[in-house]
Amino acid sequence: GRQKESGCPPPLPQYLRDMPDPHESSTMVLISFYKFFKVEDPFVFSDILRRLWTPLKALGRVYVAPEGINAQMAIPGNVLDRFKEATWSLAELKGMRINEDVTVSSDEYWGPTERPPGEDGDEATAGHLPPSSPSSSVGGPGSVGFPVPGRTSAPFDRLKVKPREQIVADGLGEKPLKAPGDTEDDLDPAEWHERLERPPSG
Repeated sequence: GRQKESGCPPPLPQYLRDMPDPHESSTMVLISFYKFFKVEDPFVFSDILRRLWTPLKALGRVYVAPEGINAQMAIPGNVLDRFKEATWSLAELKGMRINEDVTVSSDEYWGPTERPPGEDGDEATAGHLPPSSPSSSVGGPGSVGFPVPGRTSAPFDRLKVKPREQIVADGLGEKPLKAPGDTEDDLDPAEWHERLERPPSG
């Protein structure tokens, strides 16, 4: 027989088990990535990404469109491996290259900051924080703090995942980029170069 649902939250994903507190990271890693793939519903996929990354205190600007994803983000250094594991847990992003662009100290990233009150009631982490880890504790030795709006020098002070028409402003208007495999002509490199050398027709 089937067990009755207990009303307990779902099991904690592996990448969140025994996770260090992202607030205590001494570094922030600026990363970037993109991938072209077919996204059936950019709004739904955006929500999945927000819920996936919020417990890791990931920050940044991410665009999701029918043609794929484009992201520039800042991740606390002490959870960067967890961020990668979480991201690669999605079939669409499995094995995707994540560029680690710059690592800076948390003090350099944030500049002068004050910590806001605790973030109790965070929807995305409800049921996914280990009982032993405090949720966004305020202050304390080694805490790096989070900015008060208008008082930060950080490139990103929150996570913004936005559905868009296109992930790259390519000037093609209504003609979106085609995903790999969706092209009419697949050319090998020799054919590609030969076509580039042809004079324009018409």
